[in-house]
Amino acid sequence: MYINRVEGGKASVTISNYTDEEILYGTDFHLQKYIGSDWVDVSTLVPNYRFNEGVYSIPAHSSVVTDVKWEWLGDGEYMLTKTVLDPKEDGTYDQATMYVTFVFGTP
Repeated sequence: MYINRVEGGKASVTISNYTDEEILYGTDFHLQKYIGSDWVDVSTLVPNYRFNEGVYSIPAHSSVVTDVKWEWLGDGEYMLTKTVLDPKEDGTYDQATMYVTFVFGTP
């Protein structure tokens, strides 16, 4: 996962699937802001923030680009965390968590 660009209250994010199987991802994500010397959950900084939830697939050896809108986000250094699921034949999933940091505005 990587950030293509951050501008105008949104970020363009690419999620790549380098496996031989389809993977699933949702529109939800975890966001933290770097304050002092710690990563702090944005939910503790912005009451009642929430993101849409939905499930999408990424075919094997493919990538998707999605825009995440956050006009309310203040300047600073952030870490975006996203979990993807690798579905198994028995109905269970393996999970992988991806992290990317970025600067929004002037930190």
